[in-house]
Amino acid sequence: MRIDPIRSPKTVFFTREQRGPGITSDRAAGATHFTCAVGAMMRFRVAPRDVSREAAARRIGLTPAQFDTRYDNLVARGFPASDPDTGNFDLLAIDRWCDARHPHLFGGENIMQARDASNVVRDRISKMKVGASR
Repeated sequence: MRIDPIRSPKTVFFTREQRGPGITSDRAAGATHFTCAVGAMMRFRVAPRDVSREAAARRIGLTPAQFDTRYDNLVARGFPASDPDTGNFDLLAIDRWCDARHPHLFGGENIMQARDASNVVRDRISKMKVGASR
């Protein structure tokens, strides 16, 4: 697709594969020159990050009624509250909350890390003392 700078900004060239709903031909059948509104040309799908209460319920496998009855318990367990202005729920926060329930699978606070060297040395010295005293 390219915009013709000489013609009006609403005139756009499309290949046959790019032609879709809302795009009309300016020439006979088989032409590759089509016109569409600039608004239609600029449209693309945006996946919202904040979703309604119903979508948040579906995300965790509950019906909206089940979600409403269990909401206080979910929030007490760390479930992300809704946005105070929009009333919507953050999908990414919901996903992270779900992952945090299983830290052994998705990481979290129990991630394996390097041990403190002073503790390692103290443990080894104590084991050596016990072994030497036998």
